[in-house]
Amino acid sequence: MPVEEHTLFAMRSARTFLECGYTSCVGAASAKQRLDLVIRNSIQAGDIPGPRYLANGQEMAPNDGALIPGITRFIETPEEARATVKEFADEGLDQIKLSMSGEEITESLRAEDVTIPDNIVAAAVETAHENGIRVCSHARSDESIVQCLQYGVDIIYHACECA
Repeated sequence: MPVEEHTLFAMRSARTFLECGYTSCVGAASAKQRLDLVIRNSIQAGDIPGPRYLANGQEMAPNDGALIPGITRFIETPEEARATVKEFADEGLDQIKLSMSGEEITESLRAEDVTIPDNIVAAAVETAHENGIRVCSHARSDESIVQCLQYGVDIIYHACECA
């Protein structure tokens, strides 16, 4: 079975991080379902070289809030958020990522756009913490950063409104 391009890239990245002296890394989001998990488990098993690694799931966002639809796991309701987070936790992921604001470089959503309503953020964070996993966020807008602080997001990526 041929190894997919995403997997080869992730394997090369793990080796590069280790060769550059990094002893641990945190996955920002998985470009494909379970990719981070496969890489983390392969590093832990000694099958590929790499630093200690915390595996992340696919970015989660509502349909109209996806930064890159092809790599986004869609959640539209608190119930869908809970089910997706529980699924990711059951797979053994260390963390999940919420795409909570836009991003200028996508040319579809502005950085100040907020993409996930409070009730979905609250449900995702609560479920993740109940299952012992961290929550990361893509948050550029002031309002999304406040959501992160209000609901207990553990890692905030970007945290600046860069328009």
